[in-house]
Amino acid sequence: MRLDAAMYVPVSFWAQYFAYLKSQNLAPYAIAEIFDGAPDFVGGFTQTSVGFDGAENYPLYYAITQSGLVPNQPPYYGYTNLAAVNYAVQQNLANDAQPYLMVNFIDDQDVPRFTSMLTNNGVTGSDVLAHWRIAEVLSFTLPGIPMIYYGDEAGMAGTWDPYQAVANGTPSDNIRQPMTLFTAAQRQAAGVQGYYTWLQTLARVRTQQAALATGVYTPLFVSSSSDPDVYVYLRGSGTGSVLVAINVTGVSVDLSQLPNAGSGLVVPGMPVGALSSLIGGTSSLSLHACGSNTCPTGTLAPWSAQVVAP
Repeated sequence: MRLDAAMYVPVSFWAQYFAYLKSQNLAPYAIAEIFDGAPDFVGGFTQTSVGFDGAENYPLYYAITQSGLVPNQPPYYGYTNLAAVNYAVQQNLANDAQPYLMVNFIDDQDVPRFTSMLTNNGVTGSDVLAHWRIAEVLSFTLPGIPMIYYGDEAGMAGTWDPYQAVANGTPSDNIRQPMTLFTAAQRQAAGVQGYYTWLQTLARVRTQQAALATGVYTPLFVSSSSDPDVYVYLRGSGTGSVLVAINVTGVSVDLSQLPNAGSGLVVPGMPVGALSSLIGGTSSLSLHACGSNTCPTGTLAPWSAQVVAP
């Protein structure tokens, strides 16, 4: 059950509302739409005293869009690279009562479509799909429940819905259109089948890998302003872990050359050996012994994401 504009209703009302539902043995999974990027404010609505199970994860949304994936955006809490995403995740874990029940997204009815944000800010050609794919990897592999907004699977564009465009005083401003690309043949003819197959792949991986649902989040490498914009994190622990490595630079990056690679990029409990790609293609990553631990090694291609496991 999604409750729109929940932030404009007194918290005392929600506490009484959910208390009554529970007294009647009616306790649906309830999420709040809190249109705000502040993790502590959004997390306040997820506390037991209020009653929401989760909320639309606007802190993560803003962190993703302001991390450099979309050009020309303001910093997110001072961060302008993928460290913004790690910051949002860490703050969600600290402020949300049930962070794994937050709803992750890169598109919804109140924000411009991600594809349009990219093209409106100078991203062109195949780079649009490359940026979008990385954003969806973050949405599907970080703590929370991933949400697909209609048209995401067809790479649909559109800055505003028609009513919002009118309210903005720009009624013809790249409005969102009804869904039309329902079949593979239609998507292939429009050149957008890659969006559909990517979401199919991520949905399958998210379903099959328990670590992505409730596994602990461990950042292994978070770039500073002077480092290559690379983000490596682990979900879960031991042999059931999933390793995610993202490179949003225009050059290949060797993990062994990252700062503190020998000490910071430690994957506890995972065996030495090759890592298999969970999202198709061939993994370029493996684990090697580093002292008494194991560490990932390999090269990340420009503007790429790898989701791998033993």
